Amino acid sequence: NDLSGTIPESIGRLKNLQNFSLLDNKIEGQIPESIGELKELNYLTLVDNRITGAIPSSICNLEKLKEEGIYDNSIIAF
Repeated sequence: NDLSGTIPESIGRLKNLQNFSLLDNKIEGQIPESIGELKELNYLTLVDNRITGAIPSSICNLEKLKEEGIYDNSIIAF
């Protein structure tokens, strides 16, 4: 089964999260601003979901981010 729902604002509490992948699911809504609090995040993959809205500017806070994929959604720029 595919995962569905939204990414909760509480995602920012996972301070030691290094890899976050929701590839090819049915995730909806916006990427929460709190994603920028994941200071240890190396990989972020949200490809092929139903995410909408703007990419939060807080994503620029992810200094350790080596690879990200957010395409195949209804995302607009910052």
